Amino acid sequence: DDVIARAEALATDGNVQLAMHVIDLVALGPDDEPAVVRARTVKADLCRARAKEVRPYPSKGLYKSSAMRLRAGTTSWEGTLP
Repeated sequence: DDVIARAEALATDGNVQLAMHVIDLVALGPDDEPAVVRARTVKADLCRARAKEVRPYPSKGLYKSSAMRLRAGTTSWEGTLP
């Protein structure tokens, strides 16, 4: 919970990209513990926020699609391409 709170504080201070790195410490966990699930929700929100910050269209798309995948419970892009 401290890691999640730190990531949220970083985002509030305008450091969304750093917050995304911090939240990964929890969000990339292998199971569905409440803290991991919450971290993935926070990461989805951070991805949406980051999409608004970056200019390159491909980057915006990657952040938005990552947010959608996280909300759907998918934590990896592995196996999505043939």
